[in-house]
Order: sequence, then structure tokens, then C-alpha cells
Amino acid sequence: AAFGLMQAVFMAAPSTIDARDVEGIAAIVNDQVISLYDVDQRVDLFFATSGIKKTPQMNERMREQVLRSLVDEKLQLQEAERVEIKIEDDEIKRRMESLAGESSMTLDGIKSFLDANKIEPEALEGQLHAELAWRQFVRRSFGGRVKVGDQEVDEQYNKAVRAVNQTRYLVSEILL
Repeated sequence: AAFGLMQAVFMAAPSTIDARDVEGIAAIVNDQVISLYDVDQRVDLFFATSGIKKTPQMNERMREQVLRSLVDEKLQLQEAERVEIKIEDDEIKRRMESLAGESSMTLDGIKSFLDANKIEPEALEGQLHAELAWRQFVRRSFGGRVKVGDQEVDEQYNKAVRAVNQTRYLVSEILL
């Protein structure tokens, strides 16, 4: 897993617009490609759902964070696949319906929202797939030893992601 992360970091180096247009690859994680399109879609999803104004500087900063998140998701999915965890389409649909309910929307409302913001549904579905697979991996790996609910898993996962992102941000600010 560490090798995959290192490989992804080194492969993520091209950052000019010309390199984005020509190469189309943001990172490679253990032979799996994260495309620049994937990164752009996820960045667009962030701006569409966060209410934060999209400026060129903020867009570039979010691209870096989103790429890190996508690398983490690839590693999580690979680990889940290694232990034969499969997430069915209906599980993703149920999670999307749950998100819709939390946002006082319908599933069609979410699809219309994504379409209006020129975001492919696969951008959200991919994120949910990784979330569900990782949650199941954690539950399977540690569920027999500890009784933890979905809410606690989500809280701790989000806390860890925020801490990692903050550390990476601080390191990138120091290096710049």
C-alpha cells in the first residue's frame, strides 16, 4: 500500500495545463489510473455541494486535496477487493437515496442537480462505492473485537481524513 501511495505521489507531478490536456493521467495507484477528468469531476462535485466560490487558486488547491482523496480511495478499494468485499449497485443506490433524504431531495433530484452542474453521476457513485467498501472492510476486520456503529466509523474516518489533509496542507505550504 505504501508503494502505491509513493507511486501515486510521483506520478501526480505534472501540474501544468498542457500536461493535463495531453497526458490525462493524474496518478497511478498500483497499476490503476486516476484520470485528470476524475479529479476535475470530483472537484466540481465539491464546489457544487459546498457553496464555496470557485476561484482559480481555490480550484488548484482543491485539485490537490481531491487527488489525495482519490488515491486514498483507490488504496481502500484495492484492500477491500483483496479480502473479496463486493459492493452491489443497489447498495450504492440505497446510499444515494439516503443522501437525497438528508438533503430533502429525491434520487431524481440528485441526478438533476449533478446534471445541472455537469457532473457525471459516476463521480458521486465512485465516492460512495469507496465509502461503503471501506466501511465494510473496517467492520469485517474489527467488528468481532469491538462494537462500533456506522456513525462512529464515519466520525472517526472523517476525523482521520481531516487530520491527514491538514497535515498534507501544512507540509505543502512549508514546501512552497
